[in-house]
Amino acid sequence: MNERKDTLIIGRPDLAAKNSFQPDIQITGQGNETVSRRHASLSRTEKSGEYILTDIGSTNGTKYQDDSENWVPAQESRVTKQTKVRFGKAEVTIEEIVKQYNRKNPPFFHPETRKIVDPRF
Repeated sequence: MNERKDTLIIGRPDLAAKNSFQPDIQITGQGNETVSRRHASLSRTEKSGEYILTDIGSTNGTKYQDDSENWVPAQESRVTKQTKVRFGKAEVTIEEIVKQYNRKNPPFFHPETRKIVDPRF
């Protein structure tokens, strides 16, 4: 059953491969051709609303916009929900990524344990 994750993998979905790995967060739309299948990871920290963004060997890089609005390579970088991020040429905010994941993973009633399971990130 779905359990709460501490780290999400971000990447481009592989629509041709039905049984292969699919990222937790799928970057689709404009610019997604520059996104690797396993592009970056996003991990929660002990502080609410703060995350660690890490490029995981992508071809076109992962960058985030710092406080001076410079684009900086993501290498275990602390970011917040408001941070703008680029996966290759695709640009989103951390908040958009988290919302996308949470929409696909709402809380549910577990029939065996008879408890509410909250897999949201």
